[in-house]
Amino acid sequence: MHFLNNISIRSRLFWAYGLIFVLIFLVSFSLLYHQFKTSITDNIEQELHKTNKIIRDMVETTTSVSIKNHLRAIAESNLAVIESIYDKYLQGMLSELEARQWAMNILYNQSVGKTGYVFCIDSRGIAQVHPRVGVQGKDFSHRKFIQQQIQRKNGYLEYFWKNPDEPQERPKALYMAYFEPWDWIISVTSYKNEFFDLINIDDFRDKILEVSFGKSGYPFVINTKGDIIVHPEISGNHYDVVDNNGQPFIKNMINTRTGSLYYSWKNPSDQIARKKIVAYNFLPSFNWIVASSVYAEEVLQPLAHIKKLFALILLTTLCITAIITLLVSSTILKPLVQFIHRLEQGKEDWTVRMDSGRQDEIGRLATSFNLFMDRLKAANKQLQEEIIYRQEKEKQLFLYEEVFNNIVEGICIIDNQGIIQVTNPAFEIISGYPVAETQGKQLRDYKTDQYNENFYDIMWESLALEGTWSGEIWNERQNGDIFPELLTVNNIHNETTGTIYYVVVSHDISELKEKEKQITHLAYHDALTDLPNRVLLADRLNQAIATAARKNQRILLLFIDLDNFKKVNDTVGHAVGDILLKQAGQRLLSSVRTGDTVARLGGDEFIIMIPDITNQQEIDHVLRRVQTAFAKPFDLAEHHFHITCSIGLTIYPDDGATPDDLLKNADLAMYQAKHHGKNMYHLFDPEIEKQLHRKVQLEHELREAVNNDEFQVYFQPRIDSRTNTTVCFEALTRWIKPNGTVVPPNMFIPLAEESGLIITLGRQILYKAIEGIQEMSKATGCSLRLSVNVSAKQFADPGFQEMVETALKQTGYSPAVLELEITESLLMESDDTNRKLLNWFEQQKIMLAIDDFGTGYSSMAYLKKLPISVLKIDKSFIDDILTDRENFTIVETIILMAKKLKLGLVAEGVEHSQQLQCLQNLGCFEIQGYFFSPPMPLPDCIRFLRTHNKQRNKNG
Repeated sequence: MHFLNNISIRSRLFWAYGLIFVLIFLVSFSLLYHQFKTSITDNIEQELHKTNKIIRDMVETTTSVSIKNHLRAIAESNLAVIESIYDKYLQGMLSELEARQWAMNILYNQSVGKTGYVFCIDSRGIAQVHPRVGVQGKDFSHRKFIQQQIQRKNGYLEYFWKNPDEPQERPKALYMAYFEPWDWIISVTSYKNEFFDLINIDDFRDKILEVSFGKSGYPFVINTKGDIIVHPEISGNHYDVVDNNGQPFIKNMINTRTGSLYYSWKNPSDQIARKKIVAYNFLPSFNWIVASSVYAEEVLQPLAHIKKLFALILLTTLCITAIITLLVSSTILKPLVQFIHRLEQGKEDWTVRMDSGRQDEIGRLATSFNLFMDRLKAANKQLQEEIIYRQEKEKQLFLYEEVFNNIVEGICIIDNQGIIQVTNPAFEIISGYPVAETQGKQLRDYKTDQYNENFYDIMWESLALEGTWSGEIWNERQNGDIFPELLTVNNIHNETTGTIYYVVVSHDISELKEKEKQITHLAYHDALTDLPNRVLLADRLNQAIATAARKNQRILLLFIDLDNFKKVNDTVGHAVGDILLKQAGQRLLSSVRTGDTVARLGGDEFIIMIPDITNQQEIDHVLRRVQTAFAKPFDLAEHHFHITCSIGLTIYPDDGATPDDLLKNADLAMYQAKHHGKNMYHLFDPEIEKQLHRKVQLEHELREAVNNDEFQVYFQPRIDSRTNTTVCFEALTRWIKPNGTVVPPNMFIPLAEESGLIITLGRQILYKAIEGIQEMSKATGCSLRLSVNVSAKQFADPGFQEMVETALKQTGYSPAVLELEITESLLMESDDTNRKLLNWFEQQKIMLAIDDFGTGYSSMAYLKKLPISVLKIDKSFIDDILTDRENFTIVETIILMAKKLKLGLVAEGVEHSQQLQCLQNLGCFEIQGYFFSPPMPLPDCIRFLRTHNKQRNKNG
């Protein structure tokens, strides 16, 4: 270090300070750089894994929909087959035993996927049909997914299952359809990974490839064989592909299934290989690995900016160091100048040192300084070693003490005699006993009386044998409160002294127990209103039925639905609607007795169960109290709503012997109350259920009739009364069953609209009507228009325009002679889509007629704006036109309006010559009705045209 003597003190200070600052900055930057790099890498890996999860969820969702539709098709096909077999039984063609056996044989012989099958259980969970030997007749109601089947009976669910010959559970999919006559829940099930053929990768390829990270990041999907499923640039099998460093990264991904790694990669579009980060997750349902990768340099680009910033800071620091050195050295060097002047004589001698042998002040200073530094160095070394040792021990003791005093668990240390050595503050908080009071006392003095001596003997025996004991106990605080506690006892053996101590750790689990209690409460109560939910209601109803059956009592069940509740949600939002539901629940609760049950099924539906009802007066009293509860308006967020309710009533045992029957029948009765005007109550009538069954049966027959194309087209002519010429035929649908039974249109048309069958039926009728009118024109030489009715459901169907266009092209029928009849209400509800369709009809020169004009919400606005060609005056006005002055005025107004707007006009339902004469006098000449002809089948229409033409020619 002699060379430092040749450097000025100012320079030495500068270089010393500079070196210190540089070292500090280098160490700090290295730590920060490593921390930033680790943080950025961890964050990008997390984001890549999140992206993988999104892609995995998208693939599983798409696959679940395909599997559900596939299983549903099989289930509904089997349901239709069994219903057909059951019909044969009902018709007497089979006995019930033969019908059941036939159905079982059909279900036995079906397979789904590779290992899937079809089975049936009843509402009790007992297997009625199963392909495995020995399963049929067994009770499976204890299984969770069987319980879900019993509860739902129809629909789709997923669950995990392991066959006896399989090592682990796999996800399964199931679709069920309920066949009520035999109480069969027809279930189609198979493992999800057996439906790989249903997956169309193109369904989600584009969505996956749309995902990107920065400039070059992208996701990709491979299978466990190394085949590329989805990748933006490459394809094929890459199982044995290695990166530029020879790493088989694809094989590593497949082997580890889930994780992240780095590899060197060059895409076909790149010129050089670069380091990449890839995060990947395993999709076990399809043995796929979903991965997302991005170049490392792109992720770590911010670190380059940090390096530049550090260089700038370092340079600035050195400048500041130079300034500080100048200031500090000036204060230090000034008192040494005199000393330096006294040593000037030694400047020329480079070997000169501070002579410790000199007797002057400098010598004594040098001697004293040299001796002092020698002693100080030795003492300092010894002191530093002692300080380091003590600091380490003090640090440990401090940490132990802090942990001991701040841990939330109570800690009590006792010796082998059971005497308390020390307790922590948490022990005092939990037990209530002060720390100072417990020290030196026997632990047994604080034990609870909840347990006998045998319990503690077993605890000490466990400690002696195993050195530890743990369990939940009930303990007692100083104030006498009993609370649950998790207790752990471990022994500590001091090998030096041979002393044994025991550490007792206690944790107050009162809050945990309270949360468990809350969870149990939530499982049986509605989260919004805190009323009993469907599960608790079913339990109470079962208990009430059991009691009523034993004591020969009756139970009243009220099914309550709030009227027009949807308007509240639509007007002020669902949050305010929830407040109304809470208030409604409280009002219902206050209107019943203490032992009665008020439950919420969901939405705006509530149930009140009144056990031990004795007479009609009690029922009337309950109804009055419920309806009175809704008499006052609901005040909600500065809004006032008058809400009424519709109530359906059932009585046990008159209207059902089970909870399901009582609830179902009460629901039916409630809908009858709504049907009769709302704000009413209705007692269940078995006829309601019969009507429902008839409706279901009619819908089934309607579906069969549509599938079998049983519907016929009848035609009713429209006559120009001025020339007695047939100008148009209206096509009317008729359902004549194979046995000759005629089903009126007012019975099956609404049902077809409600079930959606009107779309298929409307297409069949349009084709038949066009073919019929073409055959009439060909047979008679008459040029005729065709008028076809279109329902609102058909009009709203996205494929309606394409269907009409296809029918016209396939039949060669001119759109200029086609007329479509629509209702006023359809026009009033027309949106942009409907307007586009109406404009398309106008472009194709297809005429539009408003059927039953005047019976709906007539508006001059849509007659002016929309491409309407014809108005048809409803039969209800024509019937009384001769006797009812108001009807006469309405017809006269419609005719005048049509003339002013230059619209065609047709009078429907004309049956008498006086009606015809009146209409002609008013200026309406195109007539439709029984006066000229009823609706006729095609052959009768041809004969009508020929006869009518002959008479017209003869008269002409």
